[in-house]
This record gives sequence, C-alpha cells and structure tokens, in this order.
Amino acid sequence: MNWRKLLLQKKIKPYFEKVLDNGKLHHAYLFSGPGGVGKRTFAKLLARKLNCLAPETDDEQTCRQCLKILHNNHPDVQVLAPDGAFIKINQIRKVISDANLKPLEGRKKVYIITRADQLKTEAANALLKVLEEPNPNVLFILTSDKPFSLLPTIISRCLMINFTRLSNQEIEEHLINHYHLPASEAAQAALLADGRIGRAVGLLDSDKKNERSDFLNLFLGLLTADSFLNYYKLIGELLAGTKEETGERMRFFTGWLRDLILLQMGVDGLLLNSDQVASLQKIKYRFPREALENLIYRINGFCQLQTVNLNQTLYLENTFRALFLDTRRAI
Repeated sequence: MNWRKLLLQKKIKPYFEKVLDNGKLHHAYLFSGPGGVGKRTFAKLLARKLNCLAPETDDEQTCRQCLKILHNNHPDVQVLAPDGAFIKINQIRKVISDANLKPLEGRKKVYIITRADQLKTEAANALLKVLEEPNPNVLFILTSDKPFSLLPTIISRCLMINFTRLSNQEIEEHLINHYHLPASEAAQAALLADGRIGRAVGLLDSDKKNERSDFLNLFLGLLTADSFLNYYKLIGELLAGTKEETGERMRFFTGWLRDLILLQMGVDGLLLNSDQVASLQKIKYRFPREALENLIYRINGFCQLQTVNLNQTLYLENTFRALFLDTRRAI
C-alpha cells in the first residue's frame, strides 16, 4: 500500500496533503487513538511520502527510498518501540545523537516512537529537550492509545492527531482491495476487528486463526468447568503471556458471550463468530442470560483495570466463581 492508494483515516490524509502542499509540516506529532487503527502504518507512509524520489507516480516498487522504508532498513527512518515494558533512556539517547546528524540518504529524518506512553520518566525528559529545540531536518511522530499518560510538556510540544476506529465497510474494502480476500471472509474479519484494521489483518494469519480456535476451547472450558479446581487451572492458562495478550483474549471472550445471548434470543444473523456457531449452539442454554450479561460487564471491567495495579488472577477467579454459582442456582 502506498500514499496514493491509502483510503483509511480519510480525514487525516487530506490534512497532511494540505500541510505538505503549504510547507507547514510541524516538527512533532502525537498520533492518538485505539490500538490497531493504523497509527504506525500511517506514520511510515508519511515518512515515505516525505522521502519519496518518485512523488509524481508514488510508486513504491521503483523508489529506492520507499522500498527501504517499507522494509525497515532506511538509515533516516527509525521506528522505536518499548524495550520490554518501557522505552528506556539509552534508546532515546541514541535517537538524540542520530537526530543531530544530517540525513544520510533521504530529505528528512523521521523517528516514529510507538507506544510513547511507555516512556520512562528519564527517557521522556530527554526526549523533551530535543522536542524543545526542533531541527528542520527532523520529524518526530509519537503514537499512543493512552496519550494523556505522557508528560504534559511533551504533549504541548506535539500536534495531536486523533485516529478513530474504522467502519466495517472501510475494513472490508481494505481487505478485499489489498489482501484479495473473498467478500464473505472480509465481512467476517471486519466484524471481529472492532474497528481496528490491525486486528483484522492479524486475523488473516494462519497462526492467529489457530490461536483463536485455541481461545475458543479455553473459553468453552471456563464456561463448562465442573469444579473450582478446573477454573483455577484454566485461569492460569488464560493469564499466560503479556497483559496485551490477555486483554486480546478477553475481548474475544466478550464477543462469544454476546453471540451466546443472541443465540438464546434466536437472532443468528448478527453473530460475530458465525464460523464457530456449532460450538456455541451446544452451550447456549447452559447459562441464564443475566449471568452472561454480568460476565460481559465483569470482563469489560477487567480490560479497563489492566492499566492499574490489578491482581488479575484474583479478579478472574472471583468472576468465574460467580458464574459457576449462578449456573448451579439455575440448574
């Protein structure tokens, strides 16, 4: 995908085209919005637009600069991500040192700092110094789904661009045009994506499809466990991995719970997981609707509380214990 063919975030692209036409590009931007809506992708496309040697054709297949940026080996375009849980001072020091040099190949150096809310305090303070003394050859793009977790002084030095969730139609069109997906598969992926193109694309990967099937088995196990001991074992499996991975699993869970409620109501035309309806049909009457709604409420609370110091194990043990008791009362 190149700049000319970019159809997503339709309000943001014209804004930057106008800025570039007028020569009024700011030295630092903060791309805010939910994860997976295209912030990092847009940042890289903007970096290519700024350094492209064939702007009239916008042909990434022939432009040496675009190809290098596309494959993450351009010396003047760097993408910075947390090293572990945080972006550390040494990472920012390297950026500052490099930013003081002239571009090696391109017209402008571009530093894309993803998940900028994970900057450690000393790293954020170091970055602030370079943002306060902008270099005309350098562009900083910070991305974050929690922008107000950044230092207020960093926010004040950047222009904030808000990326919103995409419509199902936008995601479907993108998957059909760029990934040549059949319309039915594109529609299914768009439903599951929750407005996030990154999630939709991720679901196309065969490993992700297998992973989703594994999550469904884990979900069914939690809903049908016959003892607290089994609950504890399955919750341990659920929490294996990072907070982000656990949060993704929980979002899948809420989709399946929603589908169970719709199946109880006899509304099967609005299912998010129509490809897994056979498994859901087997347990749709096992739980009272009120219990399923309460579980969705609890899981949504879990996802919101992940940003604080939450005892995830205890929270989920209490959540599924309540479901277990609700089920027993209904029998």
